[in-house]
Amino acid sequence: MSKEYSPQELSFEALKRVTYKSILPTAPAAGSEWTTTVPANKIWEILAIHYHLATSATVASRIPKVSFTDGTSQIAECRTVSSQLASLTYEHTLSPNTPVLTLVGGLVGGPIPKLVLNAGAVISSTTDLIQAADQYSQVVIYVKEINVA
Repeated sequence: MSKEYSPQELSFEALKRVTYKSILPTAPAAGSEWTTTVPANKIWEILAIHYHLATSATVASRIPKVSFTDGTSQIAECRTVSSQLASLTYEHTLSPNTPVLTLVGGLVGGPIPKLVLNAGAVISSTTDLIQAADQYSQVVIYVKEINVA
């Protein structure tokens, strides 16, 4: 026999399944992209993404972006700046309702759509013209995680 829940109990049961987390993808090697996957039995609502990109002295106009896929097909792609030149370190922040912020003391920002990602979805950097010594660091993805197990 199944238990019947009052609306208050249902709300409490739903809340017990929600946590807010800082996801720290594995730091990539120089010249490589970072990536993370939504784990099984989880749903992530993306609240913000923050990362640093230090570019090498090699001349190129890198275009750093964050890509969201369902594991196969692209859902969205977002970026903070049109390009990042050689020998610079920028601190990038993407979040909903953030306007495009041009460079202010090494900080840049941009909007992301409201995204809710199912298990198996992939979040990763995709950088046009990335160079062998370019380095991503301090990547943090802030999520609202819902346990669906």
